[in-house]
Amino acid sequence: MAAGAEVWRDTGGAVFAYCRAEAGQYWMDLPGLATFCFDGDGNQVAASPSPGVAPDTVVEAYWHSALPLVLQARGAEVLHASAVRTPRGVAAFCGASGSGKSTIAYGLHRRGYGLWADDAVALDMSQAGIGAVPLAFDVRLRPASAAFFGLGAEAARLTGAGDSGGRVGWAPVPLVAVCVIDRGSRAFGDAALTRLRPSTAFPAVLAHAFCFSLQDLGRKRLMLDRYLGLVARVPVFELGFGEGLAGLAAVLDAIERAIGAGD
Repeated sequence: MAAGAEVWRDTGGAVFAYCRAEAGQYWMDLPGLATFCFDGDGNQVAASPSPGVAPDTVVEAYWHSALPLVLQARGAEVLHASAVRTPRGVAAFCGASGSGKSTIAYGLHRRGYGLWADDAVALDMSQAGIGAVPLAFDVRLRPASAAFFGLGAEAARLTGAGDSGGRVGWAPVPLVAVCVIDRGSRAFGDAALTRLRPSTAFPAVLAHAFCFSLQDLGRKRLMLDRYLGLVARVPVFELGFGEGLAGLAAVLDAIERAIGAGD
């Protein structure tokens, strides 16, 4: 990637993406997958696959990895989160990869809540309120979660979960809660949701925000202002629970009580 590119790493330290912007053009290199190019206000994204990468793999990389950064570069804010739609609005679950975001969302779906997002929750931050914008998505469950839900012993991918065709033209839905997952912080089978004060919630949520680049100071300031507004207006909880899936029911119970999903 060219000199001056922003280097983003995953929680394990591996390079996730190289991003750079110049004269209204944006480039994003996902190592070993593809390079994506787009402008700041259009509706097209061009992809150049890495050698030997199949088209289907590039499409999946776009939906799951590139699109959140494209949206953020074009002026939106996007959280690394899964989400469900409750009677009151959308509840989002932030966490690192493997923390249980998709498992929690799917578990709540089995209790009757609509799946809203897997890995990326796009936000509409207007003076009227904080809303979640519908995006197309599918749900990916790791082998242990798939087996727990009776979906087989291998990783499960539930395509069409987002019902993208039926979502075209949908207005944003109010964001009613954000839960930041702190996996392994409690004893096995124990679970607790603790509401965070805005001063604590701000860095906790910001850690899961997609960001194309920090080099544009004006864009960075706008992003920070928006997330300060989010934590001031939307309840943010820390969700702590132990390893394993045996205590998942208690986790889901705690979420339903805390966010008043059944009200």
